[in-house]
Amino acid sequence: LEFDTDFSDSELCSRFEEKGIHISPVSDFYVNKDSAPEHKFILNYSNIDVFSLAKALVIMSQCITH
Repeated sequence: LEFDTDFSDSELCSRFEEKGIHISPVSDFYVNKDSAPEHKFILNYSNIDVFSLAKALVIMSQCITH
């Protein structure tokens, strides 16, 4: 997922975590953090309930805009 926001990746992670959404920025997987793209996240959807996903996307939308 990629977000269009002015929040930092760490701030976004904190905001998501406060709402019970566990998501990792791509930068967590880079050795050189300076070359990592910002606002790109990995979403593990292998065991996600479709109804939960819809609710999570609404919450995520609120987190990146407020």
